Amino acid sequence: TGTPPHVRQSTPAQARPHPKLRVNLLSDGGIEVGGKTITLAALTAQLAAMPHPDKTQVTIAGAKSVSLQNLLGVMDACRKAGVSDINVAARQAG
Repeated sequence: TGTPPHVRQSTPAQARPHPKLRVNLLSDGGIEVGGKTITLAALTAQLAAMPHPDKTQVTIAGAKSVSLQNLLGVMDACRKAGVSDINVAARQAG
């Protein structure tokens, strides 16, 4: 009994880490994900296309000069996709 050495055991679903996505909010109001500038609609679509948007953790990193309106726009785009685990972080200058 037991698993043969050539067969990989799967990890139980509850033990798998939740998907994470970092969104950079630029000082000009632009949004950057994975080094690419995207729109709010594209962010919502990208998150909604993930296997489990409701279990995805999004961190929004913004420059000090980012407006509250732009931050709320990104948060709303995440919520529209079904994401509820949204964190905000200040981005280091330089």
